Amino acid sequence: GQLPVPDGSDRDNYQVAFELLKEERYDLAAASFQRFLVAFPNSELADNAQYWLAESYYATDKFEQALRDFEVVINDYPRSRKVPDALLKMGYCNYSLKQWDAARVTLTRVQEDYPETTAARLAGQYLKRMDSEGV
Repeated sequence: GQLPVPDGSDRDNYQVAFELLKEERYDLAAASFQRFLVAFPNSELADNAQYWLAESYYATDKFEQALRDFEVVINDYPRSRKVPDALLKMGYCNYSLKQWDAARVTLTRVQEDYPETTAARLAGQYLKRMDSEGV
């Protein structure tokens, strides 16, 4: 496939892919983020592109694929600001896949490793939900 902006910069191509995501054109967004990551692997936007690629799968209930791609954020970009959010979404994916123990471990990790973040607060809410559901 071709980049959304073939002669454009990494920022140009990232922006187009992100706009597709905001427009809920998830399949096109995913393809655009994948092409971005191939064309610009060393871009300062690569961690965000990887996160939004995973998010495009999450938004279309492709939880197993999303889980793998959120994990790439954590493993390949450990210093990224997206790591707490990627961990949170991994917990959500595990929950959606009825992998209760994995969901609980991941959501607890968000709270422990990133306590002063929105992701930690949301993880706590999900853990309470799981407790009330008995899972």
